[in-house]
Amino acid sequence: MPTADLKLICLIFFLSLITAGCASNQIHLKPFHGLNHNYQTPGQTLNVVFVHGMGDHRFGEPDVLKYQKRIAHELGFEEADVHQVDWEQKCKWPHTDNDSYNDYTSEEKRRIAERKQANQSVCELRIENVVIGFIGWRQYRSQDNGKILNLFELSWDRATELLQKRILELDNNYCETIELDDNGDPIENGLNREADRAFANRWLKRFVNQNLGDPVIYLGNYGNSIRQTIAEGLATISQAAGGDEQGEYNYSIISDSLGSRIVFDTLGCVIEPGNNNICSHLRDEANITSDEVKSLENMANNMTQVFMNANQLPFLALSQVGPPKPGQNENEWLNRFPCASEAAGMMNFLMNRSGAQHPLQIVAFTDPNDALSYHLTDRFQKKCAYIDNNHASPINYINVRIPNVKWTFFGLFANPVKAHSSGFRCNPEAIRLLVEGNREDSE
Repeated sequence: MPTADLKLICLIFFLSLITAGCASNQIHLKPFHGLNHNYQTPGQTLNVVFVHGMGDHRFGEPDVLKYQKRIAHELGFEEADVHQVDWEQKCKWPHTDNDSYNDYTSEEKRRIAERKQANQSVCELRIENVVIGFIGWRQYRSQDNGKILNLFELSWDRATELLQKRILELDNNYCETIELDDNGDPIENGLNREADRAFANRWLKRFVNQNLGDPVIYLGNYGNSIRQTIAEGLATISQAAGGDEQGEYNYSIISDSLGSRIVFDTLGCVIEPGNNNICSHLRDEANITSDEVKSLENMANNMTQVFMNANQLPFLALSQVGPPKPGQNENEWLNRFPCASEAAGMMNFLMNRSGAQHPLQIVAFTDPNDALSYHLTDRFQKKCAYIDNNHASPINYINVRIPNVKWTFFGLFANPVKAHSSGFRCNPEAIRLLVEGNREDSE
């Protein structure tokens, strides 16, 4: 095939990727409550915590703020209802022009400044002197009925982004371009490692570079520190939302991909550490205070909904499997998983919501064309549903299969980037379902 023809085919393929838009043709839906179910009477408060997932999801992304504004609008709030909040007393690391600020890129400084201009309070999350993430807080107060909406955003991947780019020697676009020195700067006359890669494969390699490093890092030694940071962030959110006071404060979690597993792991370890390795570090008194534990228990017991965009729980459960036990045959061994009793994370969380007042609803949003997410099968739901009136309230699992992108390239391809978690932020139907739930839902 002539080189010119090959380049033309690659160009058409590339254009089909970048022109793929958001879709809203619903495929599968079962009854469930939306966020608006939390507002049953005037004057109620809802705390929505948005947790970033794997990939290049930096704090201050414009589409996340648009996503939050759309959710608030669908819940009946307007921009005039935004209330400026001061986090100085609640935030362990308030965002100021300190030494860590000098390490930020100009792009990070710009995004944080834009969030502050939008009346979002910003708090840093650190390990020692390194900023690894941020918390944002945007509050709406209705003038008509006194109801309050707290929209929190928790990002944790700043340090994993820096690690991946330094260790894999990637540029800011996650490409292996010119060789870099120890400071991350291009080496003069260094080898261009993208020049001899096929056009479509460059895009595919960048997709891998951008997404798969985070779960590898999280499931390794650094995962303990990530859970500790998430625990600190969620405790800060709980305290800011009133979690250190008496009363009921409803929490709804919206988590992207890996973020769901991290939230369950963190809260599960705090509530009941068990005898597993991933919890031992977190429950060390030097890493989490008794006040933080109390705040996190309050959050767990008042959590009514978890909405998982691009669910990965079955896939990530592969990291918790163990070898066959003495006397077990093959079928007995395989049937232990997922959510084996010795595994930490979601089972710890579900089994120990002892003070929970309401059933927990877990909604998994998946795009059938997403290469990185999985359906919650009937077997998974049976194995991972802990229903015991003496210990926990029932768990209600719901699958929502809905496409975020249209097929392109003559129906042969759908952009997996848009199909993943970010696609749910611009999908009007997905946002409607998030807020309203299934209109056929009944008490």
